[in-house]
Amino acid sequence: MSQLRGYQSIRIVLGSILFLILISSPNLLALERLGHDVEPIKQQIFLRMDADDSLYTGSVMIELEVRKVTNKFELYAERMDLNEVRLEGPNGDVGLSYEFGISGRLNITTDTELQTGDYKLHVSFTDNYDLRAAGMYKVSIEGEHYIYTQFESDDAREAFPCWDEPEFKIPFQFIISVPEHDEIITNDPVLEESIADGWKTVVFQESKPMPSYLLALASGPLEMVDVPNMDIPTRVVTVKGKSHLCGTALEITAPLMKALEEYFGQPYPYKKLDLIAAPEYWWGAMENPGAIVYLESILVFDPKTASKSQIRRQAGTTAHELAHMWFGDLVTMEWWDDIWLNESFATWSGNKIVDQVFPEYSNRVRSTGGKNYAMTVDSRTSTRPVRQSIGPDENFERLFDALAYQKGQAVLEMVEAWIGPEKFRDGVVDYIKKNEWGNATCDDFFAALSGKADIDIGELMAPYLFKGGVPLVGFEQTDDHTVKLTRSRFTNIGDEYEEKRTWPVLMQLRYSDGAQVYTTQVLLDQDEMSVDLPAEGKVLWIVPNAEATGYYRWNLPPEMLIEMAAQSGEILSTVERVHFLHNLSALFDAGMLDGGKYLTILSEFTQDPDPQVLSSAIGGLGRMYELFIRENNADAYAPVMRKLLMPALDRIGLDVAEGETPAVTDLRTTLLGWLSDEGQELNLRNHMQQMAQSYVETGDKKDPQTLSTAIAISARYGDAALFAQYQKLFEDAKMPADRRMYLSSLGRFRSDSLIKVALEYSLTDAMRPQELLRIPWGISNNPEYEEFMFNWVLENYDTLCDGMPSRFQTGLVGFAGGRSMERVERAHEFFMDSTRFVSGITERLAQVKADVKLRLTLIERNKATVLHCVDKMCREASE
Repeated sequence: MSQLRGYQSIRIVLGSILFLILISSPNLLALERLGHDVEPIKQQIFLRMDADDSLYTGSVMIELEVRKVTNKFELYAERMDLNEVRLEGPNGDVGLSYEFGISGRLNITTDTELQTGDYKLHVSFTDNYDLRAAGMYKVSIEGEHYIYTQFESDDAREAFPCWDEPEFKIPFQFIISVPEHDEIITNDPVLEESIADGWKTVVFQESKPMPSYLLALASGPLEMVDVPNMDIPTRVVTVKGKSHLCGTALEITAPLMKALEEYFGQPYPYKKLDLIAAPEYWWGAMENPGAIVYLESILVFDPKTASKSQIRRQAGTTAHELAHMWFGDLVTMEWWDDIWLNESFATWSGNKIVDQVFPEYSNRVRSTGGKNYAMTVDSRTSTRPVRQSIGPDENFERLFDALAYQKGQAVLEMVEAWIGPEKFRDGVVDYIKKNEWGNATCDDFFAALSGKADIDIGELMAPYLFKGGVPLVGFEQTDDHTVKLTRSRFTNIGDEYEEKRTWPVLMQLRYSDGAQVYTTQVLLDQDEMSVDLPAEGKVLWIVPNAEATGYYRWNLPPEMLIEMAAQSGEILSTVERVHFLHNLSALFDAGMLDGGKYLTILSEFTQDPDPQVLSSAIGGLGRMYELFIRENNADAYAPVMRKLLMPALDRIGLDVAEGETPAVTDLRTTLLGWLSDEGQELNLRNHMQQMAQSYVETGDKKDPQTLSTAIAISARYGDAALFAQYQKLFEDAKMPADRRMYLSSLGRFRSDSLIKVALEYSLTDAMRPQELLRIPWGISNNPEYEEFMFNWVLENYDTLCDGMPSRFQTGLVGFAGGRSMERVERAHEFFMDSTRFVSGITERLAQVKADVKLRLTLIERNKATVLHCVDKMCREASE
């Protein structure tokens, strides 16, 4: 820790100098990507590592090709001590000098010019293990020590010297020595192994070409279980004592893999596959070829007591990461501006494959929530292009957001619906075949799809990807068979845009004359267009976004909107009703729908028989509750909530029924949470507290899906004794899900004294890196503590930053959110200070400001009408 603090001090001083220079001349220090005069062809990595130590030693041998006469070249070697740097040429060693540059660059200058040809670069080094779950990092669990890696986006350079940019896609080979009783895993199978003097040296097979960010290793007293029914060697890898908890992974991996192989039209492209559970991990999972790393709680749990949401999450995560084996690994983006293509395609195909293999999870319907969130983010003034230029010294982490994942997924889904699934798949397969083992850009993807669809796909997709924003389509039925469509940019209430944006809106319409249902495609490429709707009789209704495949908001005249809500169960499918509610929320945000009317429609949708539709309606009610009701009419509204939601709970029952769908199980958990807390249904609150107590005392998971909510409810109304009990259960937890559950509960206690104890505890060594903010975020979710938590973050800023990689420090800005623009301004002053500024902070501040502005504007303009509606509901509920 002393070395970390020392580095932080140096970083602050240098950061202050660089910040002042950049403010005065922003282009002066713009860092360019690595050059191509000297390129790596192949790399060997030699490591000697013992997780019991604080550092490791290693060397690399990189075969180079000099393509242009030069005496200078660069690679990366960040935060390590170099013992030797030697360049071997055709005629022997070449004299050189080297120095460290910015962003981890190692600048090498040779005494004489290098002629074109082949060379070998040898670098030996000593390095520290990271302790914050980034790069090459060390983990200590129950007295045992492990080593894991996480190199995306740019942390391989901190583990060993390399050309750490994605376009340098080359074969790698690991040769690693570890204590003889430890296991060691990398991306590829073992070639040979030897033991001498207590050390085991493992030579791994040379990899297929890959970028450095996809390299991976894991070491320690690991346990491994073979996965059946796979065509290549496949294992689940856990820490000592947890291999018996991977039964679900053993069952779901093979069918997901086979479905993906069928879609891509070729076998899994690598030699083996390990699914590695890491106890300390910031991400959900990482698609390293042959060595996928997961957050332990996603991969490791007891199938007999697992909740359906745990199984669904594992299936979705595994499908996503396996899809990356083709999209991202076999074919890799040339630069980080195209990371959206990796992530959006893996999200799209992962959802598609889970829907195919495990239809009971209704992933297609669930994914509409992610699409809606992306459109919400994309509607703010702080939005960004999906494909965004970014320099090599910037924070790549800001590209991994809802726009890269869910908006990209939505655009792919829209294009697939437009050209047809067969042509879309043919284009994907062609793209993979043409670019396998190499790099590609979005233009290559557009060309492959265009070749199969016989239209210019780039022309259709580029406006959605290269600029931010969401189209808004207005509908007006002008006669029995004609509808006038208008196109504009969707705008939240109170926002203005100087630049006009236009999109080719790919629309799927469904309509009916009462006797027959018709469908048609419309390309809205003008600001105004009249569309004929052929039918025998008068068109009675129109579904503006059939099956919710389009990426646009839509608005109908008020009477048509209300009529559609009333007939939703008859004319809209499940996914369309969920989408209808999301679109309704957007119209409220835009000021196109009065808050009182919105609340009324949401309340009516609580009668919908479909659990996913009802869950979406409750989500909307929850937002209105937080905006208007919690601080004004919470007690009076409780009977209304019971009146709206109790019938649904009575219908599905308190206990899980045999054969019920996961959506019903999810709904029960949601209903119990709202009714026992905000609904003030004391019998249900007692039920939840008894469920929590029963599990604590007996370990009986009668309803694993609801258990975490029960624990949270018990904490919400718990005392110091319960806090101490849950704290000990957190520390002693053997199951990853239990550890997460009890830790989350510590942020739910509402006594001021217990909140202070919880916050002090959150800064202790009991927390793993990814757990650092779980308690603080839990507390800040209560509006009553927003200001308190923001001040706490500012007071403990240095300690928090010491515990996380710098790329995640931008997340601390989120504590400025809520209902205070003054707090946003204080955050701007604090985080923009040169001693604290990190790349990405400006964008994050803009996002928080846009969110707070919208929240305050909605409250100001709708408070009177919403509270009037609430008062009416309260009177009716009491009658």
